[in-house]
Amino acid sequence: MEETLKQKPTGLVSVRRIKEISFFINEKLSKPDITQIKSQLEARLGFNATLNLVNLILRAYYIYEEFPEEIVMEISVENVFEVANLIEFIPVGIDVTTDQMNIPSRVLVEMVAISISHTRALFGKAISGTTMDSTYLPITDPIAASKVFFGEKIKDEELK
Repeated sequence: MEETLKQKPTGLVSVRRIKEISFFINEKLSKPDITQIKSQLEARLGFNATLNLVNLILRAYYIYEEFPEEIVMEISVENVFEVANLIEFIPVGIDVTTDQMNIPSRVLVEMVAISISHTRALFGKAISGTTMDSTYLPITDPIAASKVFFGEKIKDEELK
């Protein structure tokens, strides 16, 4: 007997779209020993309050420590989330920037965790069959990453 899991969005956040925006690899920089390669992550956050959408673009890139100005490979992934009642997290009466949003810390961390996972999967797929296919996007602590990306917006007391 075949079972089907029927899912509906639950909670405050659901994934609306995942899109690879760009991918780049310079295989000429590939080395047999990749122990000196270092990964970096950057995030950009945007929103559309009318549609309850939050856009998180995650960029992952690799450099060799001895040549930090040379990007070996990189990927940018757009993750679009629907946040129920997003307008509740936006101050009233002003033109709001992303910095003024008050999305709960646990929601931001959840979006970062999901975005890292999507980026890792798309990155792995993109480098498959290249000279860099043994490289990986390391397991990243989403709370620590969120604190780097969003600073004081991540409040430890909201994560408990």
